[in-house]
Amino acid sequence: MTKYLFILEIAVLVLLAAVLSGQASSADASILVALQQGPDGNIQVMDAADHWYEPHGQKLMEMEEAVANVAPPEYSLSEGRLRQYLDSSAFHIHIPPDSAMAFVPLDEGILVSTAGGLYLFREGQFKRYYQPAYSFPDSIVSFSLEQEKLAMLTSKGYLFVYDMNKQILTPLSPTKVSAIAWDKWKGLWYLSENKMEVDQTFVNKQGPDIIISGQTSMTLGLGEKGVLPYTVRYAPTRNRVDTYYRLNETEPWQRCESPKKIVLYDLEPGKYVLQLKSVGLNNSTTISQPIQLMVKSEDWLSQFWPWLAGAFGLLFLVAGWGQLRLRRELAQLSEDRDRIRLQYEVKNQKQRVGQLQMNPHFLFNTLNSISGLIALNENKKARKYLNEFSQMMRKVLEGSKSDYLTIAAEIKFLNHYLSLEKMSRNDSFDYEIISEIDTENIQLPAMILQPFVENAILHGLKQKKSGGKLFVKFKQENNYLTATIEDNGIGRAAASAFRSEGHDSAAIDIITQRIETLDKWGQGGVEYADLYDENGAAAGTRVVVRVGSR
Repeated sequence: MTKYLFILEIAVLVLLAAVLSGQASSADASILVALQQGPDGNIQVMDAADHWYEPHGQKLMEMEEAVANVAPPEYSLSEGRLRQYLDSSAFHIHIPPDSAMAFVPLDEGILVSTAGGLYLFREGQFKRYYQPAYSFPDSIVSFSLEQEKLAMLTSKGYLFVYDMNKQILTPLSPTKVSAIAWDKWKGLWYLSENKMEVDQTFVNKQGPDIIISGQTSMTLGLGEKGVLPYTVRYAPTRNRVDTYYRLNETEPWQRCESPKKIVLYDLEPGKYVLQLKSVGLNNSTTISQPIQLMVKSEDWLSQFWPWLAGAFGLLFLVAGWGQLRLRRELAQLSEDRDRIRLQYEVKNQKQRVGQLQMNPHFLFNTLNSISGLIALNENKKARKYLNEFSQMMRKVLEGSKSDYLTIAAEIKFLNHYLSLEKMSRNDSFDYEIISEIDTENIQLPAMILQPFVENAILHGLKQKKSGGKLFVKFKQENNYLTATIEDNGIGRAAASAFRSEGHDSAAIDIITQRIETLDKWGQGGVEYADLYDENGAAAGTRVVVRVGSR
């Protein structure tokens, strides 16, 4: 009986270990979502947590950061439209015949995929793109271009490659593909069912990259072991690439035992020329630059001990002088830090005073409108707007005490303010506040948006007697919160005829300085864009406020 109980306990432990092992492997599994070609031509892959990796054999090694092998974009897609950047603060919107899903720059223009097929955007116009002998696949959601080879991924996960020189369209066998990218060897990488695979159909004759960290020479003592680290990069295969070395051009190549280093033992004194050779697919071969290797015939270190003693003495003197200089610099840094802290406090107090100030014309018009409602015996409306006014002023006082507010609190304040503005202007405009992110847990600097909203009303919508529209939209972009204020007013050019410098200009200057002061990554700021209708007439203004959130 004891024997059977022991066997049963062993079985239970094995089953429990298997369950825990399955749970651990499932929890550790990453979901791969994107591919790109890195600056060195190798492939990079990103998981759902925005961590980037490079394949090394069958393993994925996490990178400190991914560096895209592209310049700042000239074009991008936004809500199915093609956005063309003129400079860092201005862009044009081009509207294709159907909603755009993907695009790729070609020599002859921008190839755009839409729900209705392919179009070529050139000289401000969209023209249908087709080849007489081929029918391109529908619903292309991603392109990847490497020289003349254009890879196309459809919404159903099918993969095609179009040779733009030979005009040959080739369907590939993988299905359920979610992302694609070429490496510089024309290996086509793709993600399918959370697996990273490579298609080798179009791999070129370029050999692997051999990296020896810039080393051009080595010197060894007699009997000393020599170690030469190296790295071979060859993306089209995840198997180990065969690598060889030789010590002279007349000697045969010897296979490297380790994929990371060459270890040299018991070399005879003399001069050697060390080279590495790596062989990829299709017998593509790379031979490294020669490394001059010298093996000395005696231990030369003992001959130079007086020089070493002198060097250590000099090093001691330099270290002492450096320590003295460091202390002086630290004292100066302490003084500079105190001065900067004082300047920051003064600037912060100015900004808080600015938060407490509302446009006196707005306050007068609001109270006058409420007084008018009372005079007309519309007490219910008067009480409603008087309550809105008191809630708004309370939010102003609360905002002046805090450096940051939640997005939810900022939205409540803007709702109070816009409700009063709409009432005082006889409902001449409508507004909508949209948030795509968590409003309760994300914070932004207190009350930075009201001056831009007020500016949109005074200079954009004020001249429109009816039909005005104002949108405020929040979204998160990496470490930044982006707030977009858009109106369908008369535009900045026409508004300049009615503009007078005053409270709104000063408030916007204070807010802009505040954003620059709080910006940690150097990408925050305020951008303005003029909007136009299809006839080129002014159709409003868009202001994008990008500020670090927490």
